[in-house]
Amino acid sequence: MNKKILLLILIFASLNFAEENSGKEDISFFLMFNNIGHNLLYSFAHNYGLNYAVGTFATYGMIESGVDWKWNKYADENNWLHNAGRPAGITGFILPVAAPLALYFGSDNRETQITGLALGQSALLAFSISSSIKAITAITVIAEPNFSIV
Repeated sequence: MNKKILLLILIFASLNFAEENSGKEDISFFLMFNNIGHNLLYSFAHNYGLNYAVGTFATYGMIESGVDWKWNKYADENNWLHNAGRPAGITGFILPVAAPLALYFGSDNRETQITGLALGQSALLAFSISSSIKAITAITVIAEPNFSIV
C-alpha cells in the first residue's frame, strides 16, 4: 500500500500544475512512438546485437547448468544478500516511468518534453527486448531443477 502511495506522490509531484503552456506549441504524447520500429531494429545494430546474443546464450547456459538456481538458494539462505538488491529493484521499476513523465509533464520547454518522450520510448523498447529475451530463454518462475547424477 505504501509503495502505491509513494508512486502516486512521485507522479503527481512531477506534474507541473502551476504554469500554463503560455501559448507554445503542444508536443503530442504519441510522438513517443515516432520511428519506434527503426529504433528497435537499430538497437540490434553494431555491438548491441552481439551484446544481446551473448546475454541470451549466457542466460540460457546458466539456466541449463543450474547456476541460477544455486545463486537463488544462496541468496535465500543469506538474508542480507536477499535484501541487498531491493533498493535497485524498486528504483529500476519507478525511475523508467517517473523520469519520462516528469520531463514531459513537468516542463513547457519543447526540447525537455521531447527528451521525456525519447526516454519513454527507450524504456518501452528496453522492456520489450528484455521480456522477449526472457521468453526465449524460458525464464518464468525459478523452480528447483531436476538434476540427475549418473
